[in-house]
Amino acid sequence: MEDQRLVHEKLIAVGDIQTAYNIACNAAQFYEEREDLKRAGMWLQDSARCLYFQGKDKQAAFVAERAARIQPDSYHQARSLILTAEGYFSSARYSDSFNLLSRAEEICRYYQMDAFLNAVFYSCRSILLMKIDVQQAIVDAEKAAELFIKSGALERVANPMNNLGYFLSLVGRHKDAERHLLAVIEILHKTPNRPVEASVYDSLGCVYTMTGRYNEAEKLLRESVNLFGGITNKAEMIASLLNLSNLHERMRLYTEARLDADRALKIAAQEKLEPLWLEAKKQSLSIKSLVTRHSSSPRSFHGIIYSSSSMHNAMARLKNIAGTDETVLLLGETGTGKELAARAIHLESRRRLAPFVPFNCSALSRDLVESRLFGHRKGSFTSADCDHAGVIRAAEGGTLFLDEIGDLSPETQGALLRFLQSGEIQPVGANRPVNVDVRVIAATNRDLAKEYREGRFRPDLYHRLNGITLRLPPLRFRREDIPILARHFAVVYSERYSKPEPELSKSEISHLMEYEWPGNIRELESHIKRRILFGAEMVEPVETGEGSCEMPVQMWRRLSESEKRRRMIEALERSRGNLTRAAAQLGISRRTVQKLQRRIEQDR
Repeated sequence: MEDQRLVHEKLIAVGDIQTAYNIACNAAQFYEEREDLKRAGMWLQDSARCLYFQGKDKQAAFVAERAARIQPDSYHQARSLILTAEGYFSSARYSDSFNLLSRAEEICRYYQMDAFLNAVFYSCRSILLMKIDVQQAIVDAEKAAELFIKSGALERVANPMNNLGYFLSLVGRHKDAERHLLAVIEILHKTPNRPVEASVYDSLGCVYTMTGRYNEAEKLLRESVNLFGGITNKAEMIASLLNLSNLHERMRLYTEARLDADRALKIAAQEKLEPLWLEAKKQSLSIKSLVTRHSSSPRSFHGIIYSSSSMHNAMARLKNIAGTDETVLLLGETGTGKELAARAIHLESRRRLAPFVPFNCSALSRDLVESRLFGHRKGSFTSADCDHAGVIRAAEGGTLFLDEIGDLSPETQGALLRFLQSGEIQPVGANRPVNVDVRVIAATNRDLAKEYREGRFRPDLYHRLNGITLRLPPLRFRREDIPILARHFAVVYSERYSKPEPELSKSEISHLMEYEWPGNIRELESHIKRRILFGAEMVEPVETGEGSCEMPVQMWRRLSESEKRRRMIEALERSRGNLTRAAAQLGISRRTVQKLQRRIEQDR
């Protein structure tokens, strides 16, 4: 029996839930036929756990209830009652759920010194209290984690800690939630458990969605969907798909959001999961209305808002480019929307269901860029303490977006050229190349022709990239788009910040249209954000003189040194180390950011 139980738990940990379920059912039948009701009840309890992992809550509750009925041992009867309570709660039988948990609590009092049983109880109660008393749910989840650790059941700690992270996010404690969820991932490295891992990725993806870290959220939620698909938990997979749809809606990637919602709807219908089917239907209809509204308007394409003839021509060229698998070079000043254009190309291509992976070539030191792009083997250099696949392999089957490609070192340019020509990469420290199927879209705000003529960019790579180019016009060349963009950002950020939508007067719009916008759309977006947060009277108007910036320098100078440092560090984190983007967010020059960064490094 112990050997069977060990095999059963290993199968759950690797995600082979169906085989684990078959073992538990056969063992339960074997012991029931021999009238060993204690062991039969324990195996029925394990069968119920497997059904939960597969998202079959009603069946799980039925099996767990039967286990509680036949179980003569009060200890295991309590565990079965707790499992049944969870199943009833998932099936919206809230009253029955709390009644069963009360019965289990009475039994748990006789086992006050048993840390494991009480940990199971508090873990369940935290889930039941989630919607009616989230603060108590947080307390119970913390207690459950402590008791599992005390009992030595480290493989069970991850689940209540994951719940704790999710509960903390519900009350807005996003940093605490992230800390707990990252701790769960560390635990899972030591005691792997694929169902819990999938759930943790989903929870952390939701936290990153709420805090605006969209690229990280997208990666985590996609991984969660893939893991749940592999362990046949369709209910959790649907929930992750809906979370991914919500993320894509926030990113204004309406086509992807619709695909996620429709996929969730189809699975819910196949599995006859009515509550999730209704939720997926509601999400799908909502996204379809957005897609219809944006597709019927000549002013929107995958989140790119426009009405000018220059952008209309650029979008027509973009649609022609998207249907090919060719490498594309996007040209344009900082803030013109090159990443949005790259995403639009990806979403219009045959690769739209595969990953879109953005990588900023200027965000890391030149020594690190090559290992991050192509990957490295453990021990290939001093800090390489493990194998790293690299972002090119992360984009397998999809699209890699290389922003600020003009900042690559000559050595990395050579390695990138070899990849573009052969489709092979060689990780740092590896002996053999690896074939990778990835489409590359590169972008730069530099004049690459001038760069290669002056010897700062490889001519062969320039000619390889320069085959298909798309230039995005700066905002000053598409002034008729400024009112549309300003009102669009006003709607988006008034909703996000729960602030009233500002009324942009004719004189204010006129003033915005006269400004040169050196930071382009990103600068306009930052201006509207401050307009919503602080009101018109607290935001000094943009100046129309040459070389003026969005936030007057005197406003920056009035900040204390510590406040300047704090804001700059936050801006660098948000922009992943890109000085130009950080400067645009702060409304100051790139040179000012560089000076302050040097002072901080000297103080250290």
